[in-house]
Amino acid sequence: MLVLNGGAPTLIAANFITSTWHNDSMAKALFDALWPGIIPAFPKTNISNPVKNRRLGDLLNYAKAYLLVKHGANAETKEQFELYHIIGDPTLEIWGNEPSSVRLHASIMRDTLYIKINTCPRDAVLTIWHRDKLLKRIKPLRTRATLPLKDLGKDPPYSICLSAPGCRFTEITVWH
Repeated sequence: MLVLNGGAPTLIAANFITSTWHNDSMAKALFDALWPGIIPAFPKTNISNPVKNRRLGDLLNYAKAYLLVKHGANAETKEQFELYHIIGDPTLEIWGNEPSSVRLHASIMRDTLYIKINTCPRDAVLTIWHRDKLLKRIKPLRTRATLPLKDLGKDPPYSICLSAPGCRFTEITVWH
């Protein structure tokens, strides 16, 4: 879907005809997951309990939980529950504000990979790839990381990626 010229990169949809009442409840709960308070008192006081990181998979799970609360655990709710899916990447985040840009720099000196980021966003994940093979996943606590090349088990080039909630995905390639 991402290589198409236009269109949604990911969507939440039903794969068959859905009940009007359940469909309305799903739509209302999806909006409530993004903007807490649309459904008063779900769950209890939702305004203090929003969906973390606004990922599509989390939004869908929230809406399905609301189906059970609103319509009860019965055969029709179970059927409706099973009809809704995510087409695409369920980890895709819906941004509430303009995403931050994080600058990433990497170099190899002697037998060590040095990685530097301009800021260390909360819940950031650094991944190091060799072609299509994941070599290392790191949750950075600081703006600098060093890794001995022997720990990676492959020779350069490496793709170094950084992802974090509320930030644009950043990727660079480092050669010898």
